[in-house]
Amino acid sequence: MAEQDARGALVIAREEGKEEGHKSGLAEGAAKGLSEGEIKGRREALLRLLARAKVALTDSDRTRIQACSDVGTLDRWIENVIGASNISEVLT
Repeated sequence: MAEQDARGALVIAREEGKEEGHKSGLAEGAAKGLSEGEIKGRREALLRLLARAKVALTDSDRTRIQACSDVGTLDRWIENVIGASNISEVLT
């Protein structure tokens, strides 16, 4: 009888572990998706601001912007657009 109880407890523990892991994975995925969305939005905003400021971009500059995944860097570049006359003044 004790052996059956122990087996039952293991089955329940496994199911609870799977459920907890699933919930944790969903939460992590949602947070990552939000973060990636924020980064994408900042990249797009930067490119729009550069176009409006008529700052010329090379393919290399555009690739550098698209590859950046640091929110702080993207925010700094967005601020640098104000008054910039060339891309080197922005991407510092």
